[in-house]
Amino acid sequence: MSTATEKIEPRKRRHEDAEMDITPMIDITFLLLAFFVVVSTMDPKRAVELPISEVAEKIPEKQCVMIYVDKVNDTDKDAKVFIGDTGNDEVTGTEEEIMEQVAAFVEKTLIDKPELQYVMIKAHGDSKNGQIERLKRAAAKNAGDRKLLVGVENKKQRR
Repeated sequence: MSTATEKIEPRKRRHEDAEMDITPMIDITFLLLAFFVVVSTMDPKRAVELPISEVAEKIPEKQCVMIYVDKVNDTDKDAKVFIGDTGNDEVTGTEEEIMEQVAAFVEKTLIDKPELQYVMIKAHGDSKNGQIERLKRAAAKNAGDRKLLVGVENKKQRR
């Protein structure tokens, strides 16, 4: 029997009961992640259908200084650059020489035909982005306040 002077101590809680062990949940998450990485297939050559623009207006080529970038055949390392309205005049030389010739062509064409409003680069879908960017910079040197446009086209649709 207890007396009034005897002190009753509260029951101690075990701290390990209060915490939840989430290690198994983390293990399952990583197992599922590894499973889906192994099972899924990535096809980098898979075609992606791009939507057709509904807001863009068609720009007539007659209002543009035209530069074409095209792969003549599959063995070409870099795409060939063609200038002019017909796109039959190939620009040759080193990469630097080609860029200088493109800049000079844009300047000369805009002096001869100041009414032209745009500089357009039409590139084949297999053209390298770096080459297109260098052409953009070369053409923009002498384009003045004209808009610089870049279009990528499917080879089947050209001419």
